[in-house]
Amino acid sequence: MAASWQANKNFLLKGKVGALSSTFTLAFKSWWNPSFTFNITATNNHRTGRTACGFGLRVDNLREVGYQRADPNFVMLTPNKEHLAEGTVRKMGERPMFLSKL
Repeated sequence: MAASWQANKNFLLKGKVGALSSTFTLAFKSWWNPSFTFNITATNNHRTGRTACGFGLRVDNLREVGYQRADPNFVMLTPNKEHLAEGTVRKMGERPMFLSKL
């Protein structure tokens, strides 16, 4: 059985209880630049009764981003093919109608 609870955007608690072991984890994530994540984990082995502890550290965004956001004012025009259909299609009202050659 496992459960997790995120108190806010910075703190996360996780726990897992199993037949062979139980694990509890506490994680903290910063939102500053550079951002980092730090976690502490404790695992209890039910067979031997021993508890093992560990920690992790991850650092992100050490340098400037390698991409740029698109310009929000840029408008891309997609061409249509109405010029290829001259003489074949004419519009009557809202629906296109095909011409017939008699």
